[in-house]
Amino acid sequence: MNTSSMANLLAEQRFFAGIPDRFVATIGELASERRADIDELLWRQGQRADRFYLVKTGRIAIEQYAPGRDPIVVDQASEGDVVGWSWLVAPYRWTFDARALEPSSLIDIDAAALRDRFGVDPILGYEVMQRFFPVMGRRLSSALERLVECITEQS
Repeated sequence: MNTSSMANLLAEQRFFAGIPDRFVATIGELASERRADIDELLWRQGQRADRFYLVKTGRIAIEQYAPGRDPIVVDQASEGDVVGWSWLVAPYRWTFDARALEPSSLIDIDAAALRDRFGVDPILGYEVMQRFFPVMGRRLSSALERLVECITEQS
């Protein structure tokens, strides 16, 4: 898919609703399409965080590893959602695992390159961060709630 087509695809995603066209074009240069099969890991906790994904179709689990038990699903993302925010926070390592719960179609964005562009265009950084802060808050809140449930179940 060419850059123009990718920018059009990004502009249709609710995550980028209202973002200026010039930023959609910039992000489109860093985006590609990706498929994930059922149970495929997008990343593992602790690995270098250098991308994020917009979910076009499918479902992605955000999981916390737990010794001696199955991973704890702390949140799920589906059509229209974004996954992956650890690329915004040094040391740029994934906080959780991410795994496809069903075959999924994703938009893969080179977040390390995007982060580098924030230094050149801080307004781009501001626009992206405005969209990620609510996602980060929801994910961390969901993770905390789920982990408390797990502790309560063990008591």
